[in-house]
Amino acid sequence: MVTPEPLIPTTDPLYEQAATHIRNEIVSGRLKSGDQLPPIRKYAESLGVSRLTVHRAYSILCDEGIVVSHPGSGTFVAQLNNRDVARQYLGKFAERGPIIGFEQICRQAQIRSFATPMPDGSLLELQDYFAYQMMLAQESNWNLYMAEWGGELELRKAFVPWFKELGADLDPDEIVINTGSRSLDTFLHYAVDPGETILVDEPWGILLKQVLKQEGIRAIGIDPSRMKPEELSELVERENVHGVLACPHYGFMTGMGWPDDLLIRLYEVSKVKNLALLLSIGIGLLPHTAKRNLPPVPRGVNAWFSISLPVLTTDIMQCTALSVPPEINDLLRRPQIGQEGMTRISQLALARYLNKNFQRHLDKCRAEFSQRSQRLYHALRTYVSSDVNVFRAEGGHGMTIRFPHKPDALELFNNALAENVAVVPNEYICFNPENFVNLRLLFNNIKLGEIDDAAERLARAINKSVIR
Repeated sequence: MVTPEPLIPTTDPLYEQAATHIRNEIVSGRLKSGDQLPPIRKYAESLGVSRLTVHRAYSILCDEGIVVSHPGSGTFVAQLNNRDVARQYLGKFAERGPIIGFEQICRQAQIRSFATPMPDGSLLELQDYFAYQMMLAQESNWNLYMAEWGGELELRKAFVPWFKELGADLDPDEIVINTGSRSLDTFLHYAVDPGETILVDEPWGILLKQVLKQEGIRAIGIDPSRMKPEELSELVERENVHGVLACPHYGFMTGMGWPDDLLIRLYEVSKVKNLALLLSIGIGLLPHTAKRNLPPVPRGVNAWFSISLPVLTTDIMQCTALSVPPEINDLLRRPQIGQEGMTRISQLALARYLNKNFQRHLDKCRAEFSQRSQRLYHALRTYVSSDVNVFRAEGGHGMTIRFPHKPDALELFNNALAENVAVVPNEYICFNPENFVNLRLLFNNIKLGEIDDAAERLARAINKSVIR
């Protein structure tokens, strides 16, 4: 009899946490076919939950065919290999949305994932970052935990040069340090009211759909690569748009994004219509070959910049520059909105890392991603149907392909899993269903030596789904 490890807390119901944990144990090989699960009472006691919770978790797994229950004997792992279990579980994405530990499950089951933007931890060289923390601890043992609300001044100063490269000449006092999705939450809270309409360049992600639904905000998805400046003006007027969420560099690096003339028109329309803009940029995912300077934002445009560090997995943060009235900037420095997760020592160490080591780290990431993108582009062009367009990545860790017609999302998703590769069809991400003719592929978690095999498998899934 094998006892699974304790649960890692999440926001999911306890019974789903328990079921998910057992699935992960099977996928990882720690639980094997024929292994007996603990009796409900014993497992409930070990987790500190009710027997009803464990009974429900076991029932879910029985319904999925992952475990089998024999009255009088107990509950056993079914005769499935770990890859079958992984495919079964990942397949639930189509029904329920984000899956806990998606990339971890893929890696454990040797399913190559083009699905999510999780950073590649093998590229990290953060010894210096941790060394800075040790140095700070030795320099002072006073108040290394409680950070200044809105972010430590040293860290805000470290971000000023990055904002300058994006056309935002800011004072450190105009920069607020956030973690996670707080920049987006803050923008939606202060810049857009419930019931108003915003434009979102496709695809931002499935989680954004849920956030906007909770906020009561209407979103219209746009594909900047296929939009003319006059069409943008007409859309803003016709739909009474109040805000725009844009990732100008993401589109550029995949060959599908915001051209300069469209960005300039966006600034012009925003100034006239008093739109609120959130321009989100992931430092480290900019072009491989050359840095693209965005057209400068004119004075009088209500533009917010969100800079994130997606190539770091330790203390991933977002830093948001706010070109908003002073009274709102003051609100953002109050405890309920300010920095929540980053300790003072973490912020100060990150500031030193950004100033001394980050450029070297970026150069390494960009060189690696450049090789991966070239390998993936040539492999897809070799294996995928000739009527599917593959757009060469110009930077970052993703590229885009365009189908000749809209395929069935569920069929594509399942065809990919059957080939032991994972993708997230844009129908699950995009706000406008017609934009599912594009598919975003993220190669940040596929090693260089794995790309040829993964691309051939992916091409078979794509060809089955689009060739009629």
